[in-house]
Amino acid sequence: MLRKAALVCAVSAMMVPAIANAGFVINGGTAGQIGDFNAPGHDSKIDNDVVIAEFGAGTVLNGFFGANITIDQDTSLNFEFVGKEAGYTTTFSFAGNSFTNNDAKGTSFNVMNLLASSLLDFKFDVTENGASVTNGANNNSITSGFADFWVMQELDGSLLIAFDDGGANPDDDNHDDMVIRISQVPEPGTLGLIGLGLVAAGAARRKTA
Repeated sequence: MLRKAALVCAVSAMMVPAIANAGFVINGGTAGQIGDFNAPGHDSKIDNDVVIAEFGAGTVLNGFFGANITIDQDTSLNFEFVGKEAGYTTTFSFAGNSFTNNDAKGTSFNVMNLLASSLLDFKFDVTENGASVTNGANNNSITSGFADFWVMQELDGSLLIAFDDGGANPDDDNHDDMVIRISQVPEPGTLGLIGLGLVAAGAARRKTA
């Protein structure tokens, strides 16, 4: 009976999520989709190649164009480069940290101890055409030719942000020029619980062996 109880405790500890909802608030914007529309006769230039690579062919994601993002709780965040399909170089920057869409997929940085109600004033800067978009002043336009970003909240609470640089002459407006993910950095207490759960589970297995 005690062994069963120990195993239940171990499993419960392991079920604590590694990434909690970071308290993102998506403000304003226009609802819209990006992805692989896969309609007969459609122009494939409107498809988002990064979404296809990450989630599979035929995937269409629902989110918001032109929205801006704040947080409603104190948190620490990870910013990760997911991918791109672009000829222009775009730099993503926040709080003195940055990466570009020419960096390796998975390049990331953490920003710690952000305060609730903070506007995440991250920024996209395009080298070739001089376009610049800052969160808080995102272009609320679904018209091609304007640099802007699209955003959605994923099931684990992370944000997926897809940037369009307004270029390509004409602009394909498919928002795959730079795609990033913003997620909460796991708190030390959460990591400790997971570690304890793994240790307890291992001990319980050894006793029952």
